[in-house]
Amino acid sequence: MKKKMMKEKKVMQKKKTKLFKNVLASLLALVLVIGSFSTVFAEGEKEEEKSIFYQEKSGTVTTNTNTKTNNTSDDLIISAKQSTIAGDFNNRYIDVNVSVRGKDKKFSNAVAYAKINSPKTVYINGSGTYYLSDFTDFNTFRIDVSTLDTNEDVTVPIDITIKYDVEKSETDTSKEEKPNTTTFTKDKNGTNLTIDTEVKKSNDSSMIMETREVTTTIYVIHRAEKLASNSALEISKVDIHPNGYVVPGSNFSLVFTVKNVGDAEAKNIKATLEGMDPKGINIAQGLATKDITILKPGEETTLIYDMKIPPSAKGGMYPLTLKYDFNGKNAKGNETTSPISGSYALSVDVNQADRDPSALIFERINFPTGRLGKNQNVPVTFTLKNVGTKNAQNIKITAISQDVEGLTPVSSSTAIVEKILPGQSADYQFDFKTTNSVATKSYPVEITVEYTDSAVSEEPHKITQIVGVNGVDWRAEAEKDKDLPTSTPILIIEKYSFDPELIYAGTQFKMDLVIRNTSDKAIKNIKIALSSDAAQSSTEGKPATQASVFTPVQSSNTFFIDSIPAGQKVDKQITMTTSHDTAANTYTLTADVTYEDSQAKQYTSKEIIGVTVVQDSKFSIGEVVLDPTFFVGMPGNISVDFYNTGKVTLSNFMVEFESDDDMSVDMPTYYKGNFPSGTTDTYSATLTVNSPEAKKGKLIFSYEDTTGQSHTMEKEFEVTVEDMPMPDEDMGEMPMEPESSSKKPIIIGSLIGLVALGLGAVLFKKHKKKKEEEDLKIDED
Repeated sequence: MKKKMMKEKKVMQKKKTKLFKNVLASLLALVLVIGSFSTVFAEGEKEEEKSIFYQEKSGTVTTNTNTKTNNTSDDLIISAKQSTIAGDFNNRYIDVNVSVRGKDKKFSNAVAYAKINSPKTVYINGSGTYYLSDFTDFNTFRIDVSTLDTNEDVTVPIDITIKYDVEKSETDTSKEEKPNTTTFTKDKNGTNLTIDTEVKKSNDSSMIMETREVTTTIYVIHRAEKLASNSALEISKVDIHPNGYVVPGSNFSLVFTVKNVGDAEAKNIKATLEGMDPKGINIAQGLATKDITILKPGEETTLIYDMKIPPSAKGGMYPLTLKYDFNGKNAKGNETTSPISGSYALSVDVNQADRDPSALIFERINFPTGRLGKNQNVPVTFTLKNVGTKNAQNIKITAISQDVEGLTPVSSSTAIVEKILPGQSADYQFDFKTTNSVATKSYPVEITVEYTDSAVSEEPHKITQIVGVNGVDWRAEAEKDKDLPTSTPILIIEKYSFDPELIYAGTQFKMDLVIRNTSDKAIKNIKIALSSDAAQSSTEGKPATQASVFTPVQSSNTFFIDSIPAGQKVDKQITMTTSHDTAANTYTLTADVTYEDSQAKQYTSKEIIGVTVVQDSKFSIGEVVLDPTFFVGMPGNISVDFYNTGKVTLSNFMVEFESDDDMSVDMPTYYKGNFPSGTTDTYSATLTVNSPEAKKGKLIFSYEDTTGQSHTMEKEFEVTVEDMPMPDEDMGEMPMEPESSSKKPIIIGSLIGLVALGLGAVLFKKHKKKKEEEDLKIDED
């Protein structure tokens, strides 16, 4: 009986063991299924995030994620006025220039799209689509915008996108690995994406038409004509005199422009300059606090602080703050019971190491251009300008006639100047006179300037300029052919002028000539042939695109005059042009003249005309790069690239930062000095915002071109500001790396698996313990 019972017990134990193994296998299978499901779910979330990303970025993008769309590309440069100011109910036209970078490509099917996202007060008239003709050099179009009524200032961005086809060889395309153009579009439900890659091939198997695009953003600033009735002050401008920066051991002035930008009076204004240090920047004379009795709406005044810095001060940026308070009306138009306060933060640039030394250049050299006979006064005037950032000192200026027999000085030939400050210009004149022995030829005058630099102890700098004075011996001209009668007919170009007076490379100009018959007999069959010097390219190492500097427009370089009576004159006009890559210089235009007297005897003469050509300056600004979000009181980054796309060096180049009172940078002024052609640079600074409201600011770029004319461009930007998040005290210690939402399903699945395995282990231990107790009981029986 005992054996039978033991056998039945063992059978029951085997059944229970088999059942437990089946349960344990099911639990393990469940763990594997949950883990797989978690992985798939996480991957699904990633794919959904990708889908959402591409839906947000729907439109034309490139398959190369490193490609940045800017206002320049490898092919085209978009140039337009960065900001246009308009009032209520106004129309504005914005001209956009599209120029070609390089000359080895042809562009076709170019279409420009101008778009305002969510237009409210500024609209684009028309469809905003502009079809451009095929081009290899440049193209232009005009955006017509109109405005409605607004009660506040609004800055409206206009996105300009140009899509175009460019012809490239298949070999070049494979070498350059240019990305194909890929278009992402959404279906009606906005969930699925359709991806189209567009590559156009031409009939020539060796060429490929590649579709590309370039984008830039310009702005329309809509100024409100209705303002709240309140008093409001702003520091509209800060200048550091005399140079925009200071050096240790010098005195300088801080000049603040205070403006009432409200429409109610601001009274009892007190302004106090803070942040001075006896070892750094300090007040030279006067008080740190200045009073302004009253400022009416729109009125402005200046505050001048005389400052000094000791010679022992180190170079760098020295922060200062101008704090002010005043009485006036608040936003509701009520008189304030307590003063309204504000502040303006600035930094003074001391002895920046990257500044250029002094650099003197000649400007506006003037001297008589006609032919001068005996005993004629010859004044030679010119302007010297220091375009560097250090004093040019110990200056010695000489003007020497290279042929004193025909042109002799009547004033001192040497001038000594102590110094010329950075940015300063000075005019000089040297007087000469033609002698009785003047001949028909050019008399050169060499102007030499030698100076030393206060920043370096090197050999003196030296610059030289030569001007040519044309002399003429009228008697010799009349008697050069002894066989001619005494009244030999003489034809001269008495006067010439240009319209416009300043001739830019690549532009047309009109030349007016006054041709006079100086004899007492009529002359006829007059032919004048014009020829010019060989062209010089403005690009170093590249030949000019045309052989001669000047080319007639829609006419020949030769013109004919039937006759000119004795002592009379004839006016003649000819339109000419130059190549766009002509180097800035003074060129010679030669007029070869042939004519006949009444006896049909031929005569010849030659006239020399000097023509000065200058290159137009071109400058473009990239997009302002800002941190996505700024926190109040915490510094962030701001930077922008800028490019000299012209063919001449820009001088006195400067970038200035302007904004409202609650935003400041550690470098409000960046002075570059000379900005060479074809180069790029970056303005980079640390930006701090002290208010949680979104703020606007602008960067002002200023420079002078080769003619000394000043230019200014502005680039506006807007920052997003948030309050600094405060940590929750009940949260405890935060993990080093927060888990992303895509990992949560995996963690949940893993926890479920661990619970299942733990449950299985407990059941297994209980089952094993029970089996051992039963075996022990059977053995005891």
